Amino acid sequence: MKGSDTQRTRQIGEYLVAARLMKKGWNATTFTGNLPLIDIVAINDRGETIKVQVKTIKTGDWQFDIQKFVEMKFDDANGSQEMGEMIRQPFDFYYVFVKLDSEDIMKSRFYVIPSKLFQTFLVKRYREWLREIDGKRPRNPQSTHSALSESELEEFKDNWELK
Repeated sequence: MKGSDTQRTRQIGEYLVAARLMKKGWNATTFTGNLPLIDIVAINDRGETIKVQVKTIKTGDWQFDIQKFVEMKFDDANGSQEMGEMIRQPFDFYYVFVKLDSEDIMKSRFYVIPSKLFQTFLVKRYREWLREIDGKRPRNPQSTHSALSESELEEFKDNWELK
């Protein structure tokens, strides 16, 4: 049942974000995982549109593959990684990170970040970490796994000023 539980968690997050957007004057529709990069499209009364990618978790940290955000080079001889240029995203959108509250879903927490700012934030953080470890991941030199904790996103909490 883990797969269906994960899918439900994703959908709950999308519906919560769509509801928040609608409360803020946007008409929002979800796509339930049917579009790459986009979970919600919303339009306001002025005709402005936004695209939203929702990342929802119940516990732990949000997980990422850093290679989706920046080019990576691997030196097999010494087991190190080097970061290259940031990968250009096809369009601007917002990430909304949702941390579901296990006791009361209406107390779930939201972190809203424009996609370019998030990409810069994540890449900078990974670059700094690679410097600390001399570019060599301790267990798997080829791993490009990255994770973000809720506390690292605190500055983006309820940052619903969109457009």
